[in-house]
Amino acid sequence: MPDFSALQLSDLPEMLQLEQICFAYDAWSEPLLRVQLSDERRFTLGLRQPGIIAFACFSLLLDEAELLQVAVDPACRQQGLAAGLLQHSFELLAAQGIRRVLLEVRAGNQPARALYHRLNFVAEGTRKGYYAATLQQPAEDAVLMSLSFPE
Repeated sequence: MPDFSALQLSDLPEMLQLEQICFAYDAWSEPLLRVQLSDERRFTLGLRQPGIIAFACFSLLLDEAELLQVAVDPACRQQGLAAGLLQHSFELLAAQGIRRVLLEVRAGNQPARALYHRLNFVAEGTRKGYYAATLQQPAEDAVLMSLSFPE
């Protein structure tokens, strides 16, 4: 049985470690993760086994949430953990009165786009060149997607 729980500031060291493993080139900094975990307008759900092996970060505004990031330990990928984590997140968010989740995803991130499609997200537009070029990657468009919850 998966162990989902809202992450707290005490989870910061473990979350930072997973962040750096999953996002070597564009990992969130410790101060940014600290804000994510301490701001009441943000929500972070983790999956423990027993340590944190996945998390999803959201910002909240009125009846909408924006999915900011999903991380799954590379050793635990391809097991449906991201889908389960997001579905559980959506249930908790809907119970809090959230009616729609928004996100942006790299156009070339086919695994993430396929996951969002399976979860019934709808593509709503594109931000051209949104992700700046780095030494590791060229500039890339962002695909804007949303998921509405039934009333």
